[in-house]
Amino acid sequence: MKFRFHPRIFAAGIICVAVVLGFTSSINDAPIVDEIPHIGAGYSYITRLDMRLNPEHPPLIKDLAGIALLPLQLNSNAFLSTSWTTDVNGQWQFGRSVVFESAVSPDTIKMAARFPMLLVFAFACWLLWKWTRERYGDTAGFIALILIAFSPTVIAHARLVTTDMGAATGVLAATYFFVAFLRAPSKRSFILASLSLGLALLAKFNTVLLAPFFVIVAIVYGLNGTFTRRALYRAARMFGYTALIGIASFVFVVWPLYFVQTVHYPPQKQLADTKSIMGSYGSPLVRNFIVWGADKPIIRGATHWALGLAMVQQRSTGGNTIYWMGRVVKEGGPGYFPTIYFIKEPLAWWLLVSMALTALIFHHHRRAGEYVRGHFFSNNLEEWVWLLWLAIYWTISVRSTLNIGVRHLLPIYPFTIMLVSGRLSVLLDWLRTHDRVRLRYVSLAIALLLGWYSFESVRVW
Repeated sequence: MKFRFHPRIFAAGIICVAVVLGFTSSINDAPIVDEIPHIGAGYSYITRLDMRLNPEHPPLIKDLAGIALLPLQLNSNAFLSTSWTTDVNGQWQFGRSVVFESAVSPDTIKMAARFPMLLVFAFACWLLWKWTRERYGDTAGFIALILIAFSPTVIAHARLVTTDMGAATGVLAATYFFVAFLRAPSKRSFILASLSLGLALLAKFNTVLLAPFFVIVAIVYGLNGTFTRRALYRAARMFGYTALIGIASFVFVVWPLYFVQTVHYPPQKQLADTKSIMGSYGSPLVRNFIVWGADKPIIRGATHWALGLAMVQQRSTGGNTIYWMGRVVKEGGPGYFPTIYFIKEPLAWWLLVSMALTALIFHHHRRAGEYVRGHFFSNNLEEWVWLLWLAIYWTISVRSTLNIGVRHLLPIYPFTIMLVSGRLSVLLDWLRTHDRVRLRYVSLAIALLLGWYSFESVRVW
């Protein structure tokens, strides 16, 4: 009997192994600092439909953790404490009460809350494999899947009840479905683009960067390297569609969830909390608007979203005390994120990146002339979209004063991995046609590097 190779089954196997690595490696880990308020807040959102805790992060990821805790039947003593009844955003003490004082093992609570995070990670792996495979073929798809599924940085943070893996997944999904809409506008692709963008905005507030990103993509795609009247009209039409996607994502996805999860948040309490939180906010206009809408029916859910966004903006401006290069400082400076990204990634990854860049340099002439023919942007849509996102996110990151870890770079990982995998696949395709001898050596080198990369991740586990 002959067994046929099924790419989907093989991909599912790789993803399952990565999920098992993530789940089993977190069994003996204590909850990290940020998980405590996130778990408590998520549980309160689901059981009480009251979003008074942890408003500086959108609810989606915390909701998943809260849903996972429902079968445990935790006691409700945490809701009797002052951290819930009177404190303003008493997230820390409330979270400790839920995790450590609920008559259920804290380890059980932690593992249950973390499991949905690994499902988000699994979806990100599948979507990255799918998109890379659609663009470059099976070889690139599996290279990309191995690189994300066995990334020690990605797995480390995919296990935790934090918003960073959700942000990376949300950005990947929103961009995938937005590009699909640009390729083939229809009601279905419009709905998928709006839904995925809305879910991304509900994962982490830094995903608001998708708004200018999508606008630029739509206009450039519409122009396609020309400035004729027809191209300008097409660009304007694409801009209009993009604006509608943004409006639909907020009105039909973000706002409804906030509306539901503030139903039992007493308007007087929400107003008092908002006044306290926004008391030191810099812009009086923004502060007054958010305070004004805090107790208004219907719109107070949307206002609560704006409150969280304002809190994130204020904290990003203020920075965070860190230990960096032998000193305790307020910020790490422009070199912080490039440095930690470089030292956190395995050596095998950087060797693969070097191979991809070398291939790009020596094979760029294969597509020379496409820009002159006016098809550069349409023929290379994925590549320049991925590069544009990296340029935007890296620019914001380098300028940021909130330097508290490599996890803030997770939204760049899928796009960098797809670019590197795609370029390696292009190199192999070229060698398959022009140089069969070197193909063996290059294929062996890539296979060994991927094996080394995977082995290191398993060894760390």
